[in-house]
Amino acid sequence: MKAYISIILAGVVFGFVGTMVKLIGNSIPTMTITFFRALIGMLFLLALLPFFDRNMFRINRTDLRNYIILGILMALNFFFFIAANTVAPVSNVIILFCTFPFWLAIISPVFLKERITKFIILCIVIAFVGVAIINPFQGIANIGNIFALLNGVNYAVIYAFMRYIDKTHTIGVVFWFMLFATIVLLPAPFLYGLGTVSWNYLWVLLMGAASTGLAYLFLNYGLEKIQAETTSIISITTEPVVAILAAILVLGETLTPNVLVGGIMIIGTGVMLEKKYKLTRK
Repeated sequence: MKAYISIILAGVVFGFVGTMVKLIGNSIPTMTITFFRALIGMLFLLALLPFFDRNMFRINRTDLRNYIILGILMALNFFFFIAANTVAPVSNVIILFCTFPFWLAIISPVFLKERITKFIILCIVIAFVGVAIINPFQGIANIGNIFALLNGVNYAVIYAFMRYIDKTHTIGVVFWFMLFATIVLLPAPFLYGLGTVSWNYLWVLLMGAASTGLAYLFLNYGLEKIQAETTSIISITTEPVVAILAAILVLGETLTPNVLVGGIMIIGTGVMLEKKYKLTRK
């Protein structure tokens, strides 16, 4: 039960990232926000993880190479999500991100040699009908929507790579992903500047400590105890609800009918697809 609560809490705190990005606005460059999110999250994990995983600093050369790759992918994940939220509505971004199970289903036959079934094809078709209903490539938010879709693709690559290397998930490994993401993003504040030093940095601090460090602590604790597919089901139902409600209540955003209908199709078929994966891997 603790693991399930932990995954739900991860989804809740992840869900506030979009709203925090909107509250920061243009006062801090996107790449600088991305860097500080990774840096603060990494420092938060460095302070707490040794109490949960005493072996977190014991890695071999092969693991180190894989962690560097995952750190680069995590840096891209942070950038795409923050860049998307600076332009597009929070509801669009989180729902389009939730297309990741379908991108995973598309790339799995190539990289993981997994068979694609008629059921998976049906789920993919329904999901992309949902994307078409959202119509992400029109209007001033189209760049943000494209970033959100790219984030879904990138997250699917992360998921597939972790399955490809068949790495047993321990709670401490996320520190290494975050460390290398921070190193990749290190030039950002020097190239783009720090922006306006004001109370907006409170949101950056909260984003890094709570919605990144604490969120990944909750997530990885849960992943140690339950299947990744179960985690995905909980995440793609919890995080969008929190993100959309926060945007409505704090920012005054509205959920348009086409985003609502498309979102139900994407998230609903995403849950069905993850349940299918869960059954086939038992």
